[in-house]
Amino acid sequence: MNLSRQNIKCKLNNKGLVFEHPSNKTIRFDSEGRWGLYFDGGVYFRRTVDSLITRSNKDGIFFLDKDLYPSFHDIVNYQTRFFLEELKRDKHQLEVYGSIATLKEIIKFLEKAVLWNKDKFIKMHHLFKETYIEGIPILPPDRYHDIVLLPATGCPNNQCQFCTFYKESKFRIFSVAEFKKHIQNVLKLFGRAINDRSGIFLGSASALSIGQGRLVEFLEIINYTIESQKRKIAAFHDPDHAPSRTVKEYIDLVQRELNHITIGFETGYTTLRKQLGKSDNLERIKKVIFMQKEAGIRNGITILVGAGGIKDRKCHIKDTIGFIDSLPLDKDDIIYLSPFEGTLTRGQQPLTSEQLQEEQKTFSERLVTVTNAKIAPYRMEIFHYYS
Repeated sequence: MNLSRQNIKCKLNNKGLVFEHPSNKTIRFDSEGRWGLYFDGGVYFRRTVDSLITRSNKDGIFFLDKDLYPSFHDIVNYQTRFFLEELKRDKHQLEVYGSIATLKEIIKFLEKAVLWNKDKFIKMHHLFKETYIEGIPILPPDRYHDIVLLPATGCPNNQCQFCTFYKESKFRIFSVAEFKKHIQNVLKLFGRAINDRSGIFLGSASALSIGQGRLVEFLEIINYTIESQKRKIAAFHDPDHAPSRTVKEYIDLVQRELNHITIGFETGYTTLRKQLGKSDNLERIKKVIFMQKEAGIRNGITILVGAGGIKDRKCHIKDTIGFIDSLPLDKDDIIYLSPFEGTLTRGQQPLTSEQLQEEQKTFSERLVTVTNAKIAPYRMEIFHYYS
């Protein structure tokens, strides 16, 4: 008999605790002691920051019925208590990996974790709703684990035919007092687990649409209030609905730790851009990207795969590749390929799933010949803001 297979395995560090039980159950806790992942026999359950719960297996990812949330929190809490008592009874079955931690430290952490009952998670859900009044609809895929801060809500354009994220929300810039209160709520919501996150993301649809003076003030508030993050600060930017900036002004933002900007470019085919609710002024976008790169900013650029349908497919691919070829992108930049999920205009015929995959492949293969930027898939519909 292999006794090691019967051991309870634990990893404890400054980001929390991972607890693996020989019964094929795993729980991951954040540094506040709140469960974030529960694995049970092939099924993963994950908690979002607003304390919703997803269930995922080989068939996909689904939200649990909200009526089941309290009882599921009870299940995880009961299981945590069971594991805690089991460790107290038999310390010899503990196997620590990936960190230096004592049994006493692990037991102390689990004693903190069992205090998180369903009532506390319900309070967290209400605090999230107060803190993020329009939720967190989307982030770039490499920023999913950021701390999201809102200096504004809504979208300054709100005319994109393919986007439903901000249809009910007007663009509004927070006052300094509102932003400070928002940050305090964020700190309260995350607690010590705020240090588990990898960076900061400024929402919502285009934080760069805030005037330079106010944006600099917001960044200085962040730098004063929140400890510097490894990946620093990122934001979305709509160049067509934002103040013009000089290279010097972008450098001023970089000096305040804003170093990553994502632009929803979508397509280089100007006729299609206008149909999608975008400007056809590609020179403005190009000028902005050149200045941002000169200032030392990393760029993310989204492309909507399939946005041209059958009719405009060739022009969409050709003109988009041509535009990317004209940009000074390097290995620190990312081009996101996102499948088009909207309704095509003027009765255009959409691509089949096979054609969509083929176009994604075409973009990937041709982009690597014209740019040094990374190419990454971007599935907007599967985003959840996990704890």
